[in-house]
Formats: sequence, structure tokens, C-alpha cells
Amino acid sequence: SLVFEEIRILQSMSHPNVLKFHEALLSDRNCYIVTELCLGGNLDDRIKRGPPMSNTEIAGILMQLIEGMKYLRQIQAVHRDLKPANIFFGERVKIADFGLARFYS
Repeated sequence: SLVFEEIRILQSMSHPNVLKFHEALLSDRNCYIVTELCLGGNLDDRIKRGPPMSNTEIAGILMQLIEGMKYLRQIQAVHRDLKPANIFFGERVKIADFGLARFYS
């Protein structure tokens, strides 16, 4: 199923700009994916509700996103749903939500 594929992809990744997977908990009706906590919210909320970002701040975010995307390319994975709502702020910028992600060759 798609959930198990997402878990498989998350388990295989380890990069400072990719949301860290801890474990998956299964019940009869649900699957709970436990990841690191990002208290800074997501980029979508920051764009809509936060104060305007400086060019320096935007450049820093983009550099971290590029590093995360470069890592995905190295492990031959494609996110397929990269958007501001799937970019979170913790200690660093984190790419999240790998529900549509796939490995390629």
C-alpha cells in the first residue's frame, strides 16, 4: 500500500534537511508515523501569516531546500509533492510528507 511505501522511503533517508523518521505504529484502522518535532511551523503558514522575509532569509531557506533535494537525487528518490505546506522549520529547514515519493532508477 501507499502508506507502507512512504514508511519504506522514510526509513531509508538520513539528511539534516529531510524530516527524520522515528517509527510507525499500526492499529486495526490507522497507521501513525512518528517523526521529529518541528516547532517552527511550515513555509506556507510563514508566507501567509508571518512578517515578510528578507532576501537573506529566503536565500538561506532555498539553500537548505537545494541540499535536501540534492540528497534525494543521490539516493534516487523523487518527492513529487514539494510545496510550501511540506517544508517545515525545526533546527533546520526540513522537507516533509513523502506520501507521493518514489524511488527511481
